[in-house]
Formats: sequence, C-alpha cells, structure tokens
Amino acid sequence: PGIKPPWGYMTAIDCDKGEFAWRVVNGEIPELKAKGLNTGSNSHGGSICTAGGLVFHAGTFDKKIRAYDSDSGKVLW
Repeated sequence: PGIKPPWGYMTAIDCDKGEFAWRVVNGEIPELKAKGLNTGSNSHGGSICTAGGLVFHAGTFDKKIRAYDSDSGKVLW
C-alpha cells in the first residue's frame, strides 16, 4: 500500500457537535498482526446500531464480526 497503516477505522460522529465521538482501528490482517502491526482492514459493508448500546460491524477482510460499545468504541466481542 502507498500509505502507512492503519488502513481501517470504525468511527462514531457526535451529530450535535459535528465531531468524532470516537475512532478506533477496525479489523486486522492476521499475518501482519502476528508481527505486532495493528493495521486495521478495509471494509465491505456498513454497521448497525442497536437500542441496547451496541454497534455491530462485519465485512472486514479478516472475516470477523465485532460488537462495539456505542459510547466508547471499545470492542466487546
């Protein structure tokens, strides 16, 4: 790639303030993670938010689905 990693983020926007509420690296490339690089991953899809405070996202090249805390961006699983 022509740019340094990370190559993928999950971002939440605070619509009242017009700024990022949080931004975290999303996904990984397993071969590079094994070498200690936190690269993120491109994504092929959107996310879905729940009334229970979770944000689900899949479609990363690592073929995983993740659940994020909607307030902090912490990966819960």
